[in-house]
Amino acid sequence: MPQKHPGFCFHMLVLLIFVTTVQYSRAQSNPTLDSLLNILPQAKNDSNKVWLLFDIGEEIEKVHPQKAKSYYNEALALSKKIGYQRGHYIYAADYFYILNSEGQYDSALLVNQQVLDMALQEDNPRRTATILGNMATTLTYKGDYQLAAEHFIRALPYVEKSGDLVLEARFNVLLMCLYWYMKQYDKAVSYGEKAVAFFGDKPQSYNYANALMNLSNCYMNQKPPRYELALEGFYRVLPVFRDLQVRNSEVSTLINLADCLYQTGHYEDAESYSLQALDLAKELYLVKNINNASLRLGYCALRKNEFERAGTYFNESLILMQEKNMRHEEKHCLAALVDLAYARNDYEAVNFYEHDLDSLSNELLNESIQEALVEMEVKYESEKKAIKIQALEKEKKLSLWLSAALTLILFLALILLMFRHRLIKNQKSLAEQEVKRLQQEKQLVAVQATLEGETAERSRLARDLHDGLGGMLSVVKLNLNDMKTGAYIEQQDVKQFDKAISLLDDSIRELRRVAHHMMPESLLRYGLKTALNDFVGDHPKLQFHYFGNEQRIDSNLEILIYRCAQELANNALRHAQAEHINLQIIQEYDRISLTVQDDGKGFDVHNTPKGMGLNNINNRVLSFQGKMNLYSSPAAGTEIHIEFQLNSEQ
Repeated sequence: MPQKHPGFCFHMLVLLIFVTTVQYSRAQSNPTLDSLLNILPQAKNDSNKVWLLFDIGEEIEKVHPQKAKSYYNEALALSKKIGYQRGHYIYAADYFYILNSEGQYDSALLVNQQVLDMALQEDNPRRTATILGNMATTLTYKGDYQLAAEHFIRALPYVEKSGDLVLEARFNVLLMCLYWYMKQYDKAVSYGEKAVAFFGDKPQSYNYANALMNLSNCYMNQKPPRYELALEGFYRVLPVFRDLQVRNSEVSTLINLADCLYQTGHYEDAESYSLQALDLAKELYLVKNINNASLRLGYCALRKNEFERAGTYFNESLILMQEKNMRHEEKHCLAALVDLAYARNDYEAVNFYEHDLDSLSNELLNESIQEALVEMEVKYESEKKAIKIQALEKEKKLSLWLSAALTLILFLALILLMFRHRLIKNQKSLAEQEVKRLQQEKQLVAVQATLEGETAERSRLARDLHDGLGGMLSVVKLNLNDMKTGAYIEQQDVKQFDKAISLLDDSIRELRRVAHHMMPESLLRYGLKTALNDFVGDHPKLQFHYFGNEQRIDSNLEILIYRCAQELANNALRHAQAEHINLQIIQEYDRISLTVQDDGKGFDVHNTPKGMGLNNINNRVLSFQGKMNLYSSPAAGTEIHIEFQLNSEQ
C-alpha cells in the first residue's frame, strides 16, 4: 500500500491535576442533577448554597460547559455577598478549567491572578502553590513553556513550605506534562515515575490513574518507544476512570490505548477501542477527541483496504474540523485523505488533497510568522535600551581602536558606516510608525467626535423631552383636572374624560422612560456599575455582575460600553428567546471587558451573517481600539465578549 504520510499518533495528555486540588473537602455524596436542582429553590443564602451551586455547575459542565458558567457566577456573587472567601478559590478552579477548554487562556490567567493575590495576602502556602500550578497548566496549554516553567519554579518554595507531600507529587505530574510538551521525554518519564510511585498505594484513585496515564504517553514517545509499559499502564487506568466516572479522561485513555495498539500491529483491538472512544466523545461532544478517534478508525479501515469506510471517517472528520475552524486538526484530516488517495491509486485525488494540504500548511506557517512578528514588536521597546547601550560600547571601542593603530582605520570606518546606515534605517522605521500612529489617532478623534456629537444630541433630546414636552403634558393634565372640577360634564362623558387623563398619565411616564434610556442620569453621575444595575432592575430575565475596581473611566468609553450592553441585552430578549441573560464587567487597572451570555436558541456563527446591529457594535468597539469575540451554536446560547485596553488617562 503506497503511503506518503504515515498514520498519525494521537497522544492525549490530561492536565487536570489542580482543578481537583482546589476542591478542598467537598461532601462525598453524589446526588443526581435533578435532586440538586430540586433542593436549590429552598436553599438559604449561606455557604451551603454556594457549595450546592458549584455541585450543580459541575454536573451540568459534564454535558454543557456554557450553561455551567451561570451557576459558577451565581456562586461567586453569593460568596461575595456573604463574605465567603473559600468560594472565590472554588470559582477560580472550576471556571478556569472551562476557559482552558474554550481556549480563552488570558481570561483563565486573569481569574487565577485575582485569587493568587488573595492567597498571598492570607500567607497560605498551599493555596498559593496550587494557584501557581493552575496558572502553569494554562500557560502549558497556551504553549508558553518558558513562562510555565517560571511559574513552577516560583511555586516550589510554597510547596516545600506547605509540607504537603501529595501536592509535591502533583507538581511532579505537571512537570512531567510540561516536559512532554517540550518533547524532553526522558525527563518527563523521571518525574512521572516519581508521581506514580507516590500515588501507588491508592491504585483506584484519580491521582494515580491520571499520573499513570500521562506516564504511559511518555513511554510511547521515548526513543525507542516502550510500548509494553504504555499498554500495561493504559489497561490499568481505563477501569479506574470508568469507576470514577471521569469521562473526559476515559475518552483520552481509549484514544491513547487504540493508538498504542495500532503502533504495535494490533489493528482489530485498536479499531475496537477507537469505536468506544468515538461513541463516548460524540456523547460528550469533545470535538478534538471525535477527530482523533475518527482518524484512527479511518486508518484501521485503510489497513483492511476498506477504502469507502476509511473515506467516510476521514471526510466526516474533515467537515467537522472545518466547521469548528480547528485548522491544525483539519491538516491531519487532509493528510489522511492523501494517504487514502495513494492507497486507491487515485492520483487525481492525491493532487487535489495535496494542494489543499499545502495551502493550509502555508496559511498556518504564515500565521505563526505573524505571531512571531507581533511578539517581536512587543519586545522591541525593552530591547531598544539594550541596543543603545550596545551602540555606545561600539563607539567607545571604535575610538580606542582608531587611536591604537592606523592600519585598522579603514576597517573601523566601514563598521561605523554600517552602523550609521542601520541607525538611519531605524529612524526611518520609527518615523513611519509615528505617522501611522498619528493617522490612527486622527481616525479615532473623528469617530469619537461623532460619538460625542451623538451623545450630546441624545442628552439634548432627552432634556427637551423631559423638560419641554414633559412639562407641557403635565400642564395639560393640570388644566384638564381643573376643567373637570370647575365645569359640568355629562355623566356619559365622565368615563371618556377619565380615560383621556389616564392615557395622558401613561404618555408622561413613557416619555420619561424614553428620555431616561436615551441618556441615563445615573451613567453620567455614578458610572457604569450603577447605570447597568438600574437597567437590569427593569428586566427580570437579566443578571449583572461587576468584578474588579470601580474607578471611573473615560466618559465616552463608559457610554459606549453601556450602549453595547443595552443593545446586546435587548437583542437577546427580542430574538434569542432567552430565559436568563447574564451581563458581566471585569475592570483591571489596564483593561476592562464586557461579557453578555444568554441561554437562548443561539445560531451558527460560521454560516449566519452578522446583522446590522452587531456590525455597528463591532465598528464602535474597533474605533476605541477594542476587540469583540462572538461564541454561539444552535440551541447552545450565545456569548459575546468585548474588551478595551485602558491607558493612564482613561
